[in-house]
Amino acid sequence: MKALQAKRLQSKAQESLEVVRAEEAEGAGGGTSEAIPESSGGAGTNGTSHHADDAPPKSSGAARVQSFYKSLATLDDESPYLKQRPTEKATWVPTVKAASQGGRKRQQKERSKGVEQAKSTEDLEEQRKREEAQRLLEQQLREEQEKKLADARELIVAALERHDSQAFSSAVANAKEVGLPAAEVKEAEQQLNLALQRRLQKRNDALCALQAMLEAPKDERFGPAVRNAFEEAQAEGAIEHLLGGAAAELATRKALQEWELAEQQREDSRMALQFALRQSQVETLQVALSEAKKAGLADDCGLMAEAATLLQALLEKEKKEAEAKQKLQKALAEQAVLLCKELHLPLRGADETLRKWRIEAAEKQAAEQRLQAAFEAEDPCEVREAIAHARSKLESTVLQAAEDKVAAMEALAKRREMAYAELCLACNARDTRRLQTGLDAAKKVGLPAERLQDAEDALQELQDQEAIRQRLCEMVNQAIQQRELSGLKQALLEAQSELLGEEPVMQKAEQICVELEEEARRQAEAALRRRSAEALVAAVDAGDWDRIQQALEEGLAAGLAEEGAPVRAAQAKLESLREAHEQQEAQLIVQETQARLEELCAVEGRLSGPSHKKERSAIGKEIMKLRDSEAYISARNFLKNPQQERQRREEQRLEIEKRAAEEKERRRRRAEQAPQELAMALEAGDEDALRALLVEAELASSDAQAAEGFLAECEEKRRRAERDGALLEFCFANLDRRAFFQASVTLVAFFTDQYLMHEGSDFKLKVVNAAHSVLVAFRSKEYAEAVKATAVALAQQSISLAESAVVAEASIRGAVDFSSQAEELLVSVRQDAEALKSRPARPECDEAIQAAAARSRGEGRQLSRKASALLRATSTTTAEDSRRPRDTPPSGATRTSERGGLYTGKGKGKVFGSSSADPDVFKIPKSSAVLQKDPGKAKTFQEDLRTFARNFHMSAELVGFDYVQLKPIGFVHQETKQKARTELQRLLQYYFPLRETCLRVRPESGAGIDLVPSEQGFLVENVEDFPGQDLCVGDVILQIDGHNLWGLSDEAMEQTFGKHFRDGAKLTVKPVEKV
Repeated sequence: MKALQAKRLQSKAQESLEVVRAEEAEGAGGGTSEAIPESSGGAGTNGTSHHADDAPPKSSGAARVQSFYKSLATLDDESPYLKQRPTEKATWVPTVKAASQGGRKRQQKERSKGVEQAKSTEDLEEQRKREEAQRLLEQQLREEQEKKLADARELIVAALERHDSQAFSSAVANAKEVGLPAAEVKEAEQQLNLALQRRLQKRNDALCALQAMLEAPKDERFGPAVRNAFEEAQAEGAIEHLLGGAAAELATRKALQEWELAEQQREDSRMALQFALRQSQVETLQVALSEAKKAGLADDCGLMAEAATLLQALLEKEKKEAEAKQKLQKALAEQAVLLCKELHLPLRGADETLRKWRIEAAEKQAAEQRLQAAFEAEDPCEVREAIAHARSKLESTVLQAAEDKVAAMEALAKRREMAYAELCLACNARDTRRLQTGLDAAKKVGLPAERLQDAEDALQELQDQEAIRQRLCEMVNQAIQQRELSGLKQALLEAQSELLGEEPVMQKAEQICVELEEEARRQAEAALRRRSAEALVAAVDAGDWDRIQQALEEGLAAGLAEEGAPVRAAQAKLESLREAHEQQEAQLIVQETQARLEELCAVEGRLSGPSHKKERSAIGKEIMKLRDSEAYISARNFLKNPQQERQRREEQRLEIEKRAAEEKERRRRRAEQAPQELAMALEAGDEDALRALLVEAELASSDAQAAEGFLAECEEKRRRAERDGALLEFCFANLDRRAFFQASVTLVAFFTDQYLMHEGSDFKLKVVNAAHSVLVAFRSKEYAEAVKATAVALAQQSISLAESAVVAEASIRGAVDFSSQAEELLVSVRQDAEALKSRPARPECDEAIQAAAARSRGEGRQLSRKASALLRATSTTTAEDSRRPRDTPPSGATRTSERGGLYTGKGKGKVFGSSSADPDVFKIPKSSAVLQKDPGKAKTFQEDLRTFARNFHMSAELVGFDYVQLKPIGFVHQETKQKARTELQRLLQYYFPLRETCLRVRPESGAGIDLVPSEQGFLVENVEDFPGQDLCVGDVILQIDGHNLWGLSDEAMEQTFGKHFRDGAKLTVKPVEKV
């Protein structure tokens, strides 16, 4: 059968199949069923049917993968119709002609319309059920959320009552998880912090009281007072939780033990005093009192006072008896002298004795008068002088009484001074109770009234202030009881100037004020919702679309529930008015646009001639803009086919919402990833990554400040490095003072010997004694960098020299690492560096610095010859090298062990390393497991391997699904082998675009690849034969050991690659055309 006939039969069969499906759908939607012919063919226009007996079966699997080599060739531009397979066999069966084609179309159209109506009804019912389920779900979620919030508040209140910070932290975390408002959490945290501060203050007070008791005199009252203070400290938790609590506990126990021993000694002393009191002997009392004082008995205790009084009485009694005896003897002597004179008995010296006695009596009387006058003057100093003058003239009892009296006078004066000092301190402390106590004590000791005036004035002022505070507190308490917001705010405003915010009444008033404000806010919101609901109901009754829309927006903004009756009624009303409103809106847009177009066309018609070319062009652009405007096109389409336009608008809305949700989700994920990327960027010092994070604006404020601070610090370091690049600081922390004095001389000798520098022409020194270091200013930044890089290495090579040993111990610091002591001298050293730049250059010094750099690497002084040898060794390979075993480095290679195995630069720098893998074995990545699941792809892959073998006379055998073995078929030239390897690599990349390989690195030869940074990663530009890599030119290295290289800056890419560069590092590779 011809192809055209086959095509017609297929189209007719397809049309009949669509009719049958429409009838089935109509029967399912309307509840009726129609008989469907059992014929498997489709009805044709000529009233016959056909059967395709030999039609090819449909494929159950996926389409077969296109071959690698067919993808490279140009496909024939054939028509899909010519490529269709013709029907191999068709049987024509005459049938009775059914209805005409027009009738069938009408039937099909009616059935389709019924199906659409049934489907629309089902969709509306399903949508209503979904909305009802959604409403119930939202109501259940709200109830659950409210219950969670209530539970979270209860947990917070319980933690606050217990003052348990750990329980409060867990309660706050739970509250944040369930979405408790931040204001409530913050208020609870403030209350907890205030309670914790009060408890901490109580603990500190208790601990301070305990320490004060420990420092008090260890008398009889010491033990009970210390025990009470210790128990209070334990009750407050000061011993357990404060830093000095354990030490205070040990000191308390030790002090109590010592006090108990001393108390035992005092008990023994009391028994001795009682025994001495019963004996009433002076010697016994003196011994007992001495022992009691040593034991620590207070002088004012009963036994001590009684014993002291008895001892004083006994001593006075003895003194009086002695004085009476002396007076008696003296009186008897005077009477005897007078009697002898009367009897005219001879006495030698009797007159002189009487005269002497009379003089002594006169002096005694004068001393008594002077002493009495001093007492009347109440001057302790004058009394002391009178006592000293009368020391040999008066009796001891009189002198003792005078001394006791002057001691009392001095004690009174001392108490007056102490009372005045306490009064001054109380005035400064502004403490009413302390000031009142001080005034009472001062008046009690007889302090003059003029010295009390200031204290009395201060006390009166404090009492007035206290009265004002009391009045304000009463006013605030009254406002609290009334619970009226304006009055409470006014009371708080008046009390703020006198009452502190920490006052309990102020805190309570502020809390109640917040509660009243919240209550007023809720009432205002409720009133607003009521007004919004009333306005919405009025708008619904009026049936005005715009008014309903505005009232609905205002009501939702005011907090009306979406499932509430007013909102649902408004939405239902809008839905009933939607079709008419959209129709009216579309007509209005079309009318306005057409009127504007007609106006513009009229204006354009009036503008004729070349002088109005620009105006006509502008009008034409505006006309095109109006005709192509989305609103105009949408309005016209709506007028033509409202249902189709509504569907398009709904699809557009859903697409916009989907994009917005995707963007929101992307930003959320980005916000979660940003802190981790920030930490990695800060750790790696990646400034480009930090700037990119700041541009994205996804960081929190604290993280953004940290990033900005780090960038500012890096900028400051660069600025300092640029400004002070020619300066170095040699620190000699390990040298003693004497050796440090020779450090500057040693540095001059070292620079001259190693770099042929001259002091004053190439460098200048300045010693920093405070930092034990030496600042050096060089001619240029290059000089400083060369010295910093080579000085220690050169010094260690010639460690036998004295100056080299000193330099080898030095720590060299650059521009950003100067010590703080050296900062003061930087200005003068910078001036020295500027002066050195103007000095004439010395080529021999430059050559010496280059030679020193070569010597520090162990390469000899002839740097240029060495460099050229290295260049030739790394850029050329010979045929002998290619025939040499892969594990042996080339004989002409001169790569040194110092550079082997290291990533040495950026741009087109070499990457040196090694491996001993066979270059003719190509490992297939893990993604090759798809060959087991896709036989079609596996078959195409094997066919391409056979095509490869025919092209290059080399077999490529697939060994399992692990690797491909390349073997030559006969003799194959080396160049052909290399092309075959590259071709096989491309073939594997076509089937397995993303693969993994291991980097081969040898210390003596290197990895032998040239890399260039690109946007996707490191681009492979060249691969040398030794040591050989599973890479080819054009590959892009995306990852190394799982660390991304794509999307990084050049410096960050080089740092990441160099950090993980090693033998066996895993590389993720893709061809450049697949990236």
